[in-house]
Amino acid sequence: MPNEHAALTRRLTDEKITRATLALTLESGTDAVTIESVSQRSGVAKTTLYRRFANRDELLARVAETIEVTRIDASMAPGREGLTEIIRTAQAFFEDRIGLGRLGRLLSADSAFLALVVDRLVRPQHDAILGFFRRGVRSGVFRADADYAVILDAITGSMVIRDALTGDVPDAWPEQIVAALWPSIAAREGS
Repeated sequence: MPNEHAALTRRLTDEKITRATLALTLESGTDAVTIESVSQRSGVAKTTLYRRFANRDELLARVAETIEVTRIDASMAPGREGLTEIIRTAQAFFEDRIGLGRLGRLLSADSAFLALVVDRLVRPQHDAILGFFRRGVRSGVFRADADYAVILDAITGSMVIRDALTGDVPDAWPEQIVAALWPSIAAREGS
């Protein structure tokens, strides 16, 4: 039992460190990440951080490795309703994991650490949605000649800009973006 408690405590501490490091980086860049700033933000003692990490670079590298790669569920049937549901799921994922404003900063950042974060948090979602589109093309629901990478960029950009301009993304936004994009991707009417 003591080993289970120690393992749980370590995992919870690691999560605090990861959240604080990501938040600092996305708010102010990697230069804002120091042992002191992570300690203040996370509530984890500096001595604990120094026992785990030799310096800031090691902290950033290890935090990037600990970010859990999670892929949204994109198994729904290709079509208008399925696309709306995937967009709603992706929006919730990004809001919960990093926030939409931070997603915009993350995607526009030029840092090796943030490139790793994109690979672990954003790319799996991108790949899942592109897989959904490929299934839709194979089943004849979506046009084969549409550029789905650009469509996905439009969806992501729209979500981020809507949040930046208004402070949130309305509940009806997934239906609105699908309605706007549908004529360019639907293979046939009524899909």
